[in-house]
Amino acid sequence: MIIQTSCSYDSCLMRAIRRSRGRSGTTRSSSLIIKVTIAAILYVILLIMYTAYHLSTASLEHYPTTTARLNIIHTVAVDDGYTQSYGKITTTTEKKKKKRLHGHHHHLVTTFPPTTTTKLPSSTTQSIIRMKDTSPSSPLTTTSNHSMTIVIDGCTFLMHTSSYLGEYAGNDQTSYTTLHDAFKRCITLGWYCKGVTCPPSLTTTGGCTVRAGTPYLATSTEGEVSYVKTCPTSSPQSAAALAPGVSGEITTDVTKGSGQHPVLKNSAIVVMAHDREQYLASCLESLLALDGIQLFTMYVSLDEVSAFNRMEGVIREKERQHGRKIGVWHRPLIPPSTAYDTLPSSKIAAHYRYALEQVYTVHQHDYVIMVENDLIFAPDFLTLFINTAKLLEDDDSLYCISGWNDNGFIEYATNETTLYRTHFFPGLGWMAHRSLWDRIRWKWPNAPTTGWDHWMRLSTTHEGRECIYPEVPRSRHIAVEGSNVHAADQAGIYQRMALSRGGGGEYDEALRKMISLAIPSTLDQLTNILIQGQQAGDNNAGGLVPMDRIYMIPYLREEYPIIQQRLNLFPNYFRGQHKGVVIINIHAARTRLIFIDRRSGHQWLPNNISVTPPPLMTYLPASRGVSCNDACHSNNGMVCYDHLLEFANDCHVMLTHFPCEQGCGHQLGLELPAYVLDGGLHTFGQCLVTDHGAPSCLTSHPSTARMCVCLPPPPPSSTTNNMNKDDRPISNHQHEEEEEEDMIDFLGPNHPLMAPLQTALLNRMMKKLDRISIVLKDKEEEGRRLRQHREELGAQLYTFQQQLGSLQSNIEEANHSREDTDDKVKKVKERTEVLIEEYDRVSRDTRDQMVMLEKVREERNRVLHVVEQLKRYREDLQGNIALKKRAAYKGESNVQVVEKDKAQQDLLIDELTRALKGKNEDIALLEGQVEVQIKERDNARIMIREATQALAEINDERKVIKQEVGSNYIGLSRRDQTMQKIMESTNAITADILSRIGYIGQETTIIGTPLMKNQLWEETAMQEGNIEKEGDITQAHVHESHYAKVCMY
Repeated sequence: MIIQTSCSYDSCLMRAIRRSRGRSGTTRSSSLIIKVTIAAILYVILLIMYTAYHLSTASLEHYPTTTARLNIIHTVAVDDGYTQSYGKITTTTEKKKKKRLHGHHHHLVTTFPPTTTTKLPSSTTQSIIRMKDTSPSSPLTTTSNHSMTIVIDGCTFLMHTSSYLGEYAGNDQTSYTTLHDAFKRCITLGWYCKGVTCPPSLTTTGGCTVRAGTPYLATSTEGEVSYVKTCPTSSPQSAAALAPGVSGEITTDVTKGSGQHPVLKNSAIVVMAHDREQYLASCLESLLALDGIQLFTMYVSLDEVSAFNRMEGVIREKERQHGRKIGVWHRPLIPPSTAYDTLPSSKIAAHYRYALEQVYTVHQHDYVIMVENDLIFAPDFLTLFINTAKLLEDDDSLYCISGWNDNGFIEYATNETTLYRTHFFPGLGWMAHRSLWDRIRWKWPNAPTTGWDHWMRLSTTHEGRECIYPEVPRSRHIAVEGSNVHAADQAGIYQRMALSRGGGGEYDEALRKMISLAIPSTLDQLTNILIQGQQAGDNNAGGLVPMDRIYMIPYLREEYPIIQQRLNLFPNYFRGQHKGVVIINIHAARTRLIFIDRRSGHQWLPNNISVTPPPLMTYLPASRGVSCNDACHSNNGMVCYDHLLEFANDCHVMLTHFPCEQGCGHQLGLELPAYVLDGGLHTFGQCLVTDHGAPSCLTSHPSTARMCVCLPPPPPSSTTNNMNKDDRPISNHQHEEEEEEDMIDFLGPNHPLMAPLQTALLNRMMKKLDRISIVLKDKEEEGRRLRQHREELGAQLYTFQQQLGSLQSNIEEANHSREDTDDKVKKVKERTEVLIEEYDRVSRDTRDQMVMLEKVREERNRVLHVVEQLKRYREDLQGNIALKKRAAYKGESNVQVVEKDKAQQDLLIDELTRALKGKNEDIALLEGQVEVQIKERDNARIMIREATQALAEINDERKVIKQEVGSNYIGLSRRDQTMQKIMESTNAITADILSRIGYIGQETTIIGTPLMKNQLWEETAMQEGNIEKEGDITQAHVHESHYAKVCMY
């Protein structure tokens, strides 16, 4: 009898074995549980950070909505082989936002001429047009593939279709009607102009504008056409054509060679950093990209203990990216001993002292460049120092080289080849020799109330030495709100720079020659000079009004606010002076203004214009709390004049008349210069001078003793004639003219009318003297009251000044706090974005795992179905076994056939045995994987417990989130218990199947005993020849033996 089944023996066996693979489902489910748990934790962290972000945002609502936006040009390659990474700071508010120039700048519908050959004026004899793939009649559209090159005055303009250059160059928004005019204007602006951008077509209505290139050649959606400018390097120029003492040409071979320099053999760069890691990263990136950086040892000095790890992380990352070692210094934390020590100016001064001591004294470097971490640099920043280091070594009249120009605004600084000298310390990227530190380290100020840089500008600090600085700045702040950064482009690409070959003598000689050629002018005429360009349509207009002129404008320091207002310079005082001279170029550098201080620059001016100390002027130290008016008056009735106090406003004069135990310092106030006598002030023992405002003879301060300047009282008859309306002595020449005009003829002594006339005059004068005495007593009383009131006002003024200083410090700290908060908010946003991406990824993985889990469940159901089939097969086999037992007695005659079939069955069983062994090995491997997954699940549970403990520390405002996390954890635990029950159920089913297979094996053993009896019977029958052949019995025996083998397996 043949039993028909729904599967073959091999497939039935494999289905039975495949049931054990259901265990892998538990492994996958464990992995799924871990991933779901991680996703839940990330979701909770995301909620926490989102809440923290809103809390920090709510705390910033009281700040103004004005923000500083820095349009940084992405570092891109340009035609001249350099890179540009500079931009312009613009201020925007939520209510009023500036017009975006780096996007779609204008919408003009104009047309080019109907030919690609651009017609230039015949006057431009140096203009050359070179074109590739020209078409004689095709229009110049943005879809054209033509490449056109235009050469004007030695500069090449290369056409780029469907692109634009961002930001107007030099704030010039003029729309030029011809390409030639736009090209000429771009050449005039120098490096500030990177090219010209035009609309898709051009007509007589205009449309082309000069551009700064921020962004650089971006794709234009409106089909704009841009012409990129490339100018050759300048040839050597004569000293007459440049600034005083400037000639020659730069060579940059030393910056790209073997790293050796004839002067900078032991040089370093020190970056001063506090706690802004993003600024430090930008500064280091800018420095490490410079030519010549291999000549310098690099250090970063840190002074904020709480930020050491964060800042060092930035430094190590830059080391890894650039393969460059950077030393790090940690300034020790020193507890403040006074209230002044907590001010930012005190902390910065102490940090600089520490860094200078480290680099010069400890590490013994000869030349050091000091920069702050909020600066970025022009590509030739180091080239400036490399090529001027020889000057610093040879010229004793110099003490530093700086890459910054305080007057280097875009409308005034256009010549990148010009260098100047100044006693005014520029800072912001400066280099000095170790000898400077040897001179000033012993007198470094303990309390520079207005900043260490102001102290560097004092005459007792620089001792008559000067710094070299460029007309075009080579450094600028990254982004700062306040008065330290002017909203003008100061960055660009430089290819050339002339160097000063002579010392101060040659510089002064050239300067004197330039002044002799200048047109004398006044501050009143300055407005007319500036208006010339405005009447021509542009404040920087060149070639439209009479140019190539030099104007000499004398001024007094107290008149600087007039200059500052008209030229929009830095407030309070003139910067960049050299012996009282400041040079500023206007009208695209075709008009030069030479401002000369009538006091400090008196050697450049004629006697009738200069202001020098009068011969009878006396320096008088006043008593504590006494004004100069009272001090001079008490000294033989002498008189104090406000404008003469400037001669006493000098540290050397103060040191001559006061002890100045703590040296000289800079301060603000109308009662200066003065010596501090109040031991309760942090400036005690200092002699204070000022460069802000105009000192007054009327003011005084109860804590200081003033340094006064007195003159003898003028004769009574000449009191009026010798003083002008500003209480200033008039010149001797003017006095002689007035005497000549007022001269009268006197009567002779023998005239008969002389005696009665003298008597009448004497009587009249006596009466007048009595009246004057009465008036004088009233005036003295009124003067006493006024002096008393003045002293009260002086005390109030000092109080207001102290309050103002405190408010300025609070504002500065608030700005720092706001910047720190902005940085934290930015980090939260970045972290939130990362968590969102991670959450999305985990969500996708979770969905995939859910799909896989469904497949596992389907496979489990199929295995259960196979188990049910096996149960039915077992029942069928038991019935077949009973039939086989009855048929066994009939199989004696078929022994030979049975033996042959038995051999075949044995081979099949051996093959199945080997297959079973392999499957057992697979099962063992899977069981090992299950154990690993169980361990991972346990680790995940540990992670969940740790996350739960961390979340427990969250404040009461996050309890709701904690409860949600707890509920999620409980749900996950229940799900894990459910999966555990599924595993236990599966294991139980497996055990049941194995027990049933064992039972089948026992039944097979029972059948084996009659078979052995049959074998003996067959041998006996073969001997006797009584073998009977019954086909159906033999066939039944074969199937019975096969099923028995299967069941035993």
